[in-house]
Amino acid sequence: LTPLRQEIAERFISHFSKQFRLSKRPEGCTHCFNLRAPKVPVRLFKGAESVAGQIFFGAGKALTDLEELTERTRQAREVPPEVNLGASYHHDVVIGALQHLALYWRTNPPGRSSERRLVTGRITVVPGFGDAMQALDPSTSDELDFSQDKPAESWLVVNVSDGGYGAIIPPQKSDWIRVGTLIGMQSEHSSRWAIGLIRRIAYDEHNQRHVGIQTLSRTAIPVRVLRAGTTNSSFNVSLTPQAAILLSTAPDAKGEVAMILREGLFSVRDGMEMTIGGKSYLLRPVRLIEGGEDFDWAAFRVSQKKP
Repeated sequence: LTPLRQEIAERFISHFSKQFRLSKRPEGCTHCFNLRAPKVPVRLFKGAESVAGQIFFGAGKALTDLEELTERTRQAREVPPEVNLGASYHHDVVIGALQHLALYWRTNPPGRSSERRLVTGRITVVPGFGDAMQALDPSTSDELDFSQDKPAESWLVVNVSDGGYGAIIPPQKSDWIRVGTLIGMQSEHSSRWAIGLIRRIAYDEHNQRHVGIQTLSRTAIPVRVLRAGTTNSSFNVSLTPQAAILLSTAPDAKGEVAMILREGLFSVRDGMEMTIGGKSYLLRPVRLIEGGEDFDWAAFRVSQKKP
């Protein structure tokens, strides 16, 4: 989860905590830890048995109540008054945090979609939407920059899967690293840039930082979009072009394409007109997949604009 959704999730966990299940037996539980061996909790495996000092826990009744609260929040488009989140948050962000909790509180949460493979190599990394956009298309830079101090960094890759990378960050660099940070990535074996998100950060016994990177797409196409309003089912296009990153060359099975926009640009009420390869396309908003400090990751339905 991004830091914002972590904050929201902690508030919901606090709200439901009295309904969680703690037991000396594994039935009805999903995780366990041992009081005699203080390590992080682990997910239960089939056939797990109780041993001295071991405590089992799970969401228990909280899962049902969480799902009911999610539906109430979705219908009302606001969190019920009995839940204190400490602040007001965008409806889509709250629903996203609730759905994430429900997914991982179940007895059969999603597993890793592909196996990690141990490798050794390097990737070049640039931080944030602006630098990723400039790496893809230098013409998007807002100003001239003749300095030699570029934001690109070289990270050591230690494992790879179909979904991303595990990497070690040089100790003297990367003060900007946080969970949920958007990055541009370029493998040492490729001239193309990909787009990823920092999902995990951990330190080893040598105080080296290890990061888990989710690859959003190995296709990253710089495009220009125009904000549009949807009035009478037609697009009323604005006049200010914005840089964006298209994450696919064709719609998926649902007829959707994903795109990275500057933070705050996506709206479920407003469509976009995208220009690429001399052709214009209409993008109808579907949903905000995830929002970050400087980006919106969103899904659209696309159709070619008639001349």
